[in-house]
Amino acid sequence: FQNPLYGVKSFAIAALEKKRVAAEAALLNCYLAGEVTCLTVGTVAKAFVRALFFTAKVAKKVVDIAREDVKLPETMTKEGFEYNEATYHNVIRQYEWNAEALDIVNYNIREQHTQMRSELQARHQDITNDVNQFTTCMSNFLGIQIFNALPGASAGSLSTLCSNLLGV
Repeated sequence: FQNPLYGVKSFAIAALEKKRVAAEAALLNCYLAGEVTCLTVGTVAKAFVRALFFTAKVAKKVVDIAREDVKLPETMTKEGFEYNEATYHNVIRQYEWNAEALDIVNYNIREQHTQMRSELQARHQDITNDVNQFTTCMSNFLGIQIFNALPGASAGSLSTLCSNLLGV
């Protein structure tokens, strides 16, 4: 006999555990900030989430006990029931593992995306600086050429950096 709500309770407990940890982290931030309103609300929220978490754990235990006390159907042997129960528990563990594995994959994708964006932004800034440097050197070079072409006018020489960049 399999209770279809058994897996739902496990996922509900996992979700409440995450909310409990988040509430504790928020409360810690409040303690660091020292805000009275934040501390009061955070303490109440933490107590509420803890109560929900405890209630969900008790409800899961009650369902587990009730499931074990259910009589076997007349057509199923004790051995068949144990195989059925073992398969059920394996599937639940697999779902929990999959949820955790997907959370890890999601975190890694987010971290890699953030790293890739920062590297790409740095490279784009480098390209922008190079284009600006080239444009400035080209303007200076052309300005010097124009001044030197005018009768009686002379301009200073091009900087070493610009001379090397333009190859002149």
